[in-house]
Amino acid sequence: IGANIGLYSLLSACRVGDAGRVYAFEPHVVNVAGILANCELNQLTKRIEVFSCALNDQCGFFDFQYSSLSPGVAFNQLLESGAVTEQTAVTERK
Repeated sequence: IGANIGLYSLLSACRVGDAGRVYAFEPHVVNVAGILANCELNQLTKRIEVFSCALNDQCGFFDFQYSSLSPGVAFNQLLESGAVTEQTAVTERK
């Protein structure tokens, strides 16, 4: 689960107050730009720290599948090692 464009991060930042801190993790680089812009617009840059990475229960580097490069898009995912999806199979055949 990623922070997407930061809606819940912004709400959480308002609740924690000046002494609190919110950590937002979002691997989709276009959405990270959206979170940063939303933090700036809402003057919450001191309360929200944005990390452009995916979280996993294993250490290492993993392929990341983008469902779209449009801002605000969801359903992106880390792929398990060696996993082939319909989209990657189509890409590999081209």
